[in-house]
Amino acid sequence: RVVDLDYKCITFLLIILAAIFHTARCYVLWTSYFKKDSRFPRSHPKCPSFNQAPVNKNSSALAFSSKSKPSLHRQSSSFGSGIASQLDMDHIYLPFSSYLWSMFFIWPATAFSAIRGIVVLILRSKLCRWNLMKP
Repeated sequence: RVVDLDYKCITFLLIILAAIFHTARCYVLWTSYFKKDSRFPRSHPKCPSFNQAPVNKNSSALAFSSKSKPSLHRQSSSFGSGIASQLDMDHIYLPFSSYLWSMFFIWPATAFSAIRGIVVLILRSKLCRWNLMKP
């Protein structure tokens, strides 16, 4: 019984240390991605989303025929009066708590799904090559 308790304590301690190490690693990554004064709020003139988003001239031609083209009314959700030169979404600030939550709960599930998908793809291609499965 004493040995079982020691293994449980050691396992618990290793899990806590792994979580602390992962949190420290996430903090280092977060500080490199979100450097101080590199991302501005949307209301700041240096923010890429300060002006209106650029209009995609080809999207309305592809989505609607010329007979039933609706009027495209843009809501003004920007702070500036101009139109941005390009669409840029790499300026959004993410607080550390949200980044850490995503690294603990979203990233592992995404990585598992990606690895599982690759393994299934390789397995299916081998089964098709061996004529054990139809494509």
